[in-house]
Amino acid sequence: SENFSAFICATTSLTDFLKLNFGIGRGKFVGYGPRSKYLNTDYFFGEDEKHNWAVGLFGSLELKLSILKMIFEADGRDINIGTKINISNLELAFALTKFEAIVFDNKQERIAFAIGYNFPLIKEKEKVPPPLKTCSRCGNIPSTLPKSSIMFLPCIAYTDAVVISPIFDSYS
Repeated sequence: SENFSAFICATTSLTDFLKLNFGIGRGKFVGYGPRSKYLNTDYFFGEDEKHNWAVGLFGSLELKLSILKMIFEADGRDINIGTKINISNLELAFALTKFEAIVFDNKQERIAFAIGYNFPLIKEKEKVPPPLKTCSRCGNIPSTLPKSSIMFLPCIAYTDAVVISPIFDSYS
């Protein structure tokens, strides 16, 4: 049934602002129209032959521009274009579906709107900065040189006078 269409999808980020999705699916992802038949595995076995286990190919490109995303999609049956706007947990979407109908058939495309709100189920932990590294002998905070460097810092752990002591990777 098309209500429970199985699919597998892979997603990769091509750049920081461009994402590619590609997949295969059954049910609503299998098209037999004049153009969507090319995204159907039956096309590769002969145009007159239809198989019960045919799968359709689908994919999309998503261009992210700040809070706005522009999306171009071929869903196995139709070509769709749209936008999404994310404002905090709120998502607003607008799309022209069956876009190929206006280009090839002089028919009217369909318009879709969506509003969504994301409820976080798991609260993210606050990121706590790591503690400052201190001298294991006296507790003083060394300079910002790399840990592997030889450090010279005042160490007054055992005397009242300030002594310059070499510290070799001995930070806690």
